[in-house]
Amino acid sequence: RVLILSLALLPLLPSLPLALGLLIAAHVLISLLHAVGGCAVNAWLHQLIPPAELGQFFARRLVAGTVMACLATLAAGALVDRGLFDDKLAAYGAAFVIAGLAGFISSGYLARAPEPKMHNAGPPRPLAEQMREPFADRNFRKLLVFMGAWTVAANITGPFLTVYLIEQRGYSLSTVTLLSITSQLATAATLYLWGRLSDRLSNKAVLAVALPVHFMAMLALVLADAIKSPPAQLALLYLIHAVLGVATGGIGLATGNLGLKLSPQGRGTAYLAAIGLVCAVTGGIAPIAAGALAQTFQALELSALIRWTTPDGTEEVSLLSFAHWELLFAISGLVGLYVMHALSRINEGREVSERQVVQEFALEAVRAVNNLSSLGG
Repeated sequence: RVLILSLALLPLLPSLPLALGLLIAAHVLISLLHAVGGCAVNAWLHQLIPPAELGQFFARRLVAGTVMACLATLAAGALVDRGLFDDKLAAYGAAFVIAGLAGFISSGYLARAPEPKMHNAGPPRPLAEQMREPFADRNFRKLLVFMGAWTVAANITGPFLTVYLIEQRGYSLSTVTLLSITSQLATAATLYLWGRLSDRLSNKAVLAVALPVHFMAMLALVLADAIKSPPAQLALLYLIHAVLGVATGGIGLATGNLGLKLSPQGRGTAYLAAIGLVCAVTGGIAPIAAGALAQTFQALELSALIRWTTPDGTEEVSLLSFAHWELLFAISGLVGLYVMHALSRINEGREVSERQVVQEFALEAVRAVNNLSSLGG
């Protein structure tokens, strides 16, 4: 929290290269501390929350976090984009001050949370032996492969979506912020539904539905460029972001629950640490590789054309075109095929069909809408 708060001082430094170097160093330290704290919190929740209630608990937790994130995103976007400060760097500094103070508030509540007595895991074992255990577990190793593949697919495009919308599509920061808010609101609105389904059916079944929707929505971002009307294109982008939000909520909830569910009680810390290790390595490599590919793709374009010849001449119509950042979205979709294959190899227990998940999701959505109205039907 102190490091996040200290980032507000970087705009005051006279040397921009020095400020950039300190920013990167601070992010490295924040990531190291987050890895330690995240491992402890995950092990804590693994002991505290019964497996049968994981979906509902994390749904409530994610809804609260998503709503607060929406409000914070709107506030930060207005702070930077509306000219409340003469210097935009000062606006970013103010945002870091608010973020740091909010972090101290969350730490205060965390200090008051109950912690169950830890299970006796037997005599102490070497760290290397404990870290080998999750990778030696055949079914858990399949989960690690899936988590690594999903992290790669998500981080190929995730860090560059805002850049793509601003640089290649020409949208303002305010518009991109509203698109992000739309996605977060869709996530918040459907998390309770995903939570009930993950407890009632299975996390694997939820992922089997949410993951294809996510990858198709990412590819649809590229296809939206075929619409020439700016209002219609923007409306489609809002719809795509809403669909992304629905899918992201199910994916985030189910992947977290799956790791907690497949980690054995009493030895969960090493298993959850293995997930964090795999996701951190793949999540660090993927955006660096994607950024290098984006530089290579900057002058490239891949198009699918229809050409026909008549006595009057030859005409061509472009069906599909990928250029620069859009090629990353296509690569992410291809990696998504392997993600689905890796998911199919995991054994969570009772197998549930994707069709049943879709039906249950629709029924839960209808019940939720009916509860909002006092009129029958």
